[in-house]
This record gives sequence, structure tokens and C-alpha cells, in this order.
Amino acid sequence: MALRDIFKFRDLPESETSKPFLEHLEDLRWTIVKIAVTLGVAMIACFAFRSVLVRVMQAPLRDVGSQIGTLKALGITD
Repeated sequence: MALRDIFKFRDLPESETSKPFLEHLEDLRWTIVKIAVTLGVAMIACFAFRSVLVRVMQAPLRDVGSQIGTLKALGITD
């Protein structure tokens, strides 16, 4: 029994393995377009709900109260 017979379930159909290079590039292009659109929609949604998101992220600090202190922004890199 050869090792190839053991892993035969991993073999793809011939139509999946013999794509030309340009078809692979086309698949890559569409994948990048989908990622860019998804990222854009997520950024717009986050911008639209920014005040709600900030309140959600600051809730644990408010729950602790004045035991720790206040949230301070010291500069751009903080």
C-alpha cells in the first residue's frame, strides 16, 4: 500500500488542479475585491456607530469607578 493510496481522499478533481495561471489571478483579484468591499463596509459601520462603540469600550472603566483613575489621552502614539 502506497502513501498515495492512504491520502487519496485529499486528491482534487482534475478540473480543480489544472487551472491556467490567469484563472488563478482572476480568483485572487475577486478575493481581494471582496476583502476590500467588506473592509469598507465595516469601516463605514464603525464610523456610523462610533459613539456607541466608545461607550461600550469605556464601560469597564466606568464600572470600576474612581478606584483606578480617569482615562487620559497623552498624545497621538498612546
